[in-house]
Amino acid sequence: MSFAAAVLESLRAEAANHGGARVARAGLRTGELSGVEPESLRFCLEILVAGSDLHPLAFDFEICPWTRAAKAGIILSAG
Repeated sequence: MSFAAAVLESLRAEAANHGGARVARAGLRTGELSGVEPESLRFCLEILVAGSDLHPLAFDFEICPWTRAAKAGIILSAG
């Protein structure tokens, strides 16, 4: 829940940097090895946004696969 609250505070700060613009949609990118469960994060964000100054904020999640570049330029991935 604290991670979701930090995301919302970042969005509020960014909106303030743009003259108090209204945030309508936010994109979040997380890696497979981040330890973040996207559906749990989505649930927490929706609970925190409901009835707040950010309502009705929509979220787009992008789950990035684990990858690693080897010395020869070969890309390794988990999946």
